[in-house]
Amino acid sequence: MTPPRPHPCALVLAAACTTHVDVDTLPATVGDDASASTMVPTDTGGDPVATDESTTGGPAAVCGDGVVQAPAEQCDDANQNNYDECLNSCQQAGCGDGFVQLPHEHCDDGNQDDSDACPGSCLPANCGDGHVQAGAETCDDSGETPTCDLDCTPASCGDGVLNLTAGEDCDDGNAVEDDGCDSACVGPPKIAFVTGEVHPADMGGLAGADAICQAAAVSAGLPGTYMAWLSDETGSPTSRMFRSNGPYVLPDGTRVADNWAGLVTLGVVLKHPIDMTEAMGVPPTADLDCFPTACTFTWSNTDRGLQIPRLGTCDGWTSTVSLSEPLLGNWTKINEFWSGFATGGCSFELPLYCFQQ
Repeated sequence: MTPPRPHPCALVLAAACTTHVDVDTLPATVGDDASASTMVPTDTGGDPVATDESTTGGPAAVCGDGVVQAPAEQCDDANQNNYDECLNSCQQAGCGDGFVQLPHEHCDDGNQDDSDACPGSCLPANCGDGHVQAGAETCDDSGETPTCDLDCTPASCGDGVLNLTAGEDCDDGNAVEDDGCDSACVGPPKIAFVTGEVHPADMGGLAGADAICQAAAVSAGLPGTYMAWLSDETGSPTSRMFRSNGPYVLPDGTRVADNWAGLVTLGVVLKHPIDMTEAMGVPPTADLDCFPTACTFTWSNTDRGLQIPRLGTCDGWTSTVSLSEPLLGNWTKINEFWSGFATGGCSFELPLYCFQQ
C-alpha cells in the first residue's frame, strides 16, 4: 500500500496557505539573510522597473548623492559647487557653462562668442589672440601681418606703428619728407662696406664678426649698428639682418642696391660693387696665390638668393685649423659672385662685408 503524500500546505511555513502555489510569482530576495532581504518589483517581462519612494519605501536617486545615474548624469561629486569639474546639474564643467573653473578658465560668460570680452577659449580677450573683439579691435591676426599692426589696428604708413611685414623701414607718424623717415615709410640709406683689415676665421662666432664690423664703423665715424654678412648653422644675413626697403650705399653715398631684394635676388646685379672700406679706401687683398689677379676675397659663407648657410663654417667661426671649406665672396663682383665666389680654407685671413642695420 502506498503511503499518503503530505499536503502541500504542510511544506509552507506561512500564516496563509493556498492549495495552488506558483513559485514563479513568489517575490525575489536579495542576499541569504531573510531579515535583510529587499523586495525588487518586476514588470510582466521579469525586468526591474524604476523605483522611487512609493515603490521601494526608500529615497529616490538625485543629483548630488554621489552616484552617477547614466545617462541623465555625466558626473556626481556629491556637492553643490558649480566651480569644480562637476556642476550642480551633474554635467561635466566646460568653457561656456557660465561658471569659471580655475586655473584653466579666467572668464566664462556662458557662450562661445569669440567677438565679446570672453571668447570661446574662456581666457580674457586681448590683442593678439586671433579674435577681433567687437568695439575694441578692427583686426587681430595673432601678430604683425602686412594688413594688421601689433596693436590690432589696420597697417598704414604714417600711423606711428612700425610694421616690418608691411614693408615699412620706419614710421614716424607723419608724411613729412627729409625727416629721417619719408612719406613711404622708408628710412635713410643703409651703409655697406668691406673692413679695412683682414681677420682670421676664429672670430668668435657670428657675434664676434658683428663686433669687428661695429668697431670698424665706429673708428670711421659711421652712424648706426652694423652686422657681418656671414652665415653658419645658427644664422644667416636673411635670418639675422634688417631687410630694408630703402637703398644700400657705400660710405661715400654710391648706391649698391635699391633695397634688400636688390642684394639677394638671383639674376639682379648690384648697381656697384661693394668695394670700399669704412674709411672710404680700397679693401685689402688676401695674402694668397691668386695669379693672374689679386685675391679680392671676403669671408661670407652665404649663398646669394636662398641665403642658405653652408656647412663650411670653420667650427662656427672659432677655428683656423678646421678642414671645412667656407664659401668666399669677391668684392669686385656685381653678380651673385659678390657673396658666393669660391670655397677657401679656414687658415685664410680675409676682410668682412659689413651692413648697417
